[in-house]
Amino acid sequence: MLIHHALEPKVKIETLDDGLFLKVKGVDNTVQVEQLHDVIESRIRGNFSGWSGRTAYSLTNGQTWQQTKLLNKHAAKYMPEVLIYNSAHGPIMHVAGTSVTVKRIK
Repeated sequence: MLIHHALEPKVKIETLDDGLFLKVKGVDNTVQVEQLHDVIESRIRGNFSGWSGRTAYSLTNGQTWQQTKLLNKHAAKYMPEVLIYNSAHGPIMHVAGTSVTVKRIK
């Protein structure tokens, strides 16, 4: 397996007969992708220190979400962007390069 590393690579999404495909500049292969719907975009209100088991974060949109999957990961950021989207395993919160399943508590 060939591994390709690039910081902020140029990408292109192509629509073909059998779906959407992601093409990364400098990489020969394409990857089939799925378009997400009903994505929540917001920011953590204050500091984000990572995940510590049952962490809850308030967002600038007024919602509060709590981690449901046990995962410990440190990541220090101030008011990072947040994406929350539905998956087969429940809502996923993506923050500062990390993701975990969550539930809305407010």
